Amino acid sequence: MTEQELLNIAIEEARQGLAEGGVPIGSAIMDAQGNIVGRGHNLIFQTKDPTAHAEMCAARSVGIRNDWKSFTLATTLSPCLMCSGLITFYQIPHIVIGDDTTVPGARNALARHNISYDILNDHTCIDMLQTWIDQNPQKWALIIGHEHPEN
Repeated sequence: MTEQELLNIAIEEARQGLAEGGVPIGSAIMDAQGNIVGRGHNLIFQTKDPTAHAEMCAARSVGIRNDWKSFTLATTLSPCLMCSGLITFYQIPHIVIGDDTTVPGARNALARHNISYDILNDHTCIDMLQTWIDQNPQKWALIIGHEHPEN
């Protein structure tokens, strides 16, 4: 499976989140053989759980395994510090990032822990999230941790 194909699965998850009335951010995890072992989307508004980021939800769907060091994780948005902590804790060696233009995320934290990443800056990821942000500025302000300038 190519990085773009893995990212496309994360995009499917982002679309599912959007359809549920949530934030269109998705993630998918594959093992060394190219099998999808986990997938998820941002659920913070659906569940009112501030830790329910797409990467966390995808990791929860993987469950308990001993082969995390062979996984590749794709995410439609550059991972935040919390999600980067999960990635470094489980030593997931490679990350595929669909969009690092909207939020640069915590790439430095990944690099410090020798986690490699490829940034695809996929237009579907960028456009889908930007449209949602434009339509939901107050919700976006809650996610990124500060008030919207209009408030």
